[in-house]
Amino acid sequence: MCAGRPYVLGILVLATFAVSATCNCMPNSICSGNDLVVALQSDSVSAAQLSRDVRLASSDWPAIPIIRKKNFTLIGSGASSVLLDFSGVAGRLTLAPGVVLTLQDLEYRNAGTGVGYGLALLNPSPGARVELRNVAVFAFVCLPFPFLVALIRGYSAHMPPGYALDAQQRISAASAWCRTTPAVRRCYNSTIALTRTVLPLDKSTSSETRYADSGNGGAAVNVTGLMPTTSTTAYGSRYALVAYNSTLVCQECTPASCGWQRGYSDCLTSRWAQLSAEDDVWALLEASSTAPENDNASGGGGGGGEISTTQRALIISGVVLGALLLVLVLVVVGGFVWRRGYWRRWRQQVKQVQFC
Repeated sequence: MCAGRPYVLGILVLATFAVSATCNCMPNSICSGNDLVVALQSDSVSAAQLSRDVRLASSDWPAIPIIRKKNFTLIGSGASSVLLDFSGVAGRLTLAPGVVLTLQDLEYRNAGTGVGYGLALLNPSPGARVELRNVAVFAFVCLPFPFLVALIRGYSAHMPPGYALDAQQRISAASAWCRTTPAVRRCYNSTIALTRTVLPLDKSTSSETRYADSGNGGAAVNVTGLMPTTSTTAYGSRYALVAYNSTLVCQECTPASCGWQRGYSDCLTSRWAQLSAEDDVWALLEASSTAPENDNASGGGGGGGEISTTQRALIISGVVLGALLLVLVLVVVGGFVWRRGYWRRWRQQVKQVQFC
């Protein structure tokens, strides 16, 4: 009488799982800003996979800033394959002393709005560290390269003990860096290889920071010799931003003439606002995710056949759903065969009893 109930229950369970598999990320995967917020709110979650391009928004975050007390690692799928953008969020996360926030194998966009770099997402986090590992640190505008290299080379010498790795900044000139995602494939020539480097913090991404002049970003620049002198920065509530085997990518460098006339802080901030408003990366990514075919007209050779992250996720979801439906069919057919055999054996037993 009740033989059919387990099959009905099994069908419901499989159907529920199939729907969830096509609508949600896999466990410990980040597919949206809200997913990242949930992961950061739980100190029991130590790592997560960034499964698709994510642009954070203020609406993703609670009104009260999150206090993170344990280390957390966010891993992408390669420095040119997945994008993470914190541009729309500021002051929503505090790292407890000693906590390490690691970004790995991704492109970190909008890394700074001025002379230095950092995460506007963070509140004052004394004694904490942000580590960038195999990350493309993308900035719309940077200092002129002679200034920028001098600033980075001289920065760690002024860091207090416990923040800097050592007094030696390991940086070098890099070849062009190219983003390989089909919809936003572009190459940039202004790049610096960050082998093991403590990056100077942008005043907009840290607090209690004083500048020796209006255009230096943490080190007093001797504009005659183009070299940094002593720093007047207060490090009381700052965190350390350390890059390993990463690349600093500048869309453009501000002209030295602008810095002389207006000061680098003003030049960089105003130019950043212009380039940020003109940026079309997210519009192109959204368009490619809804287009029936990939537009490879500007991609050159070797780009044919590549698909977007969203399309890849849909394909995987379809495969999973198809496999689950196959299992469902096998369960139903198996149950039917079993019940038919059961009734046949029961009838034979009844006939034998009647014969006796």
